[in-house]
Amino acid sequence: MNGMLHDLKLNTVCAEATCPNLGECFSSGTATFMIFGKHCSRNCRFCDVSFGHMEEMDE
Repeated sequence: MNGMLHDLKLNTVCAEATCPNLGECFSSGTATFMIFGKHCSRNCRFCDVSFGHMEEMDE
């Protein structure tokens, strides 16, 4: 699944947050996508996703 996500240039919360359960979810075909790129605008203290401005969506 990692290769397919990379080829399609898709970002997942699982990978960006360095989730310890990533292997378990990916092996069952589950992923949570970040539709505005690999940054999050929320900056939660408990989360490892990098804070930044969201990218524009493709049409």
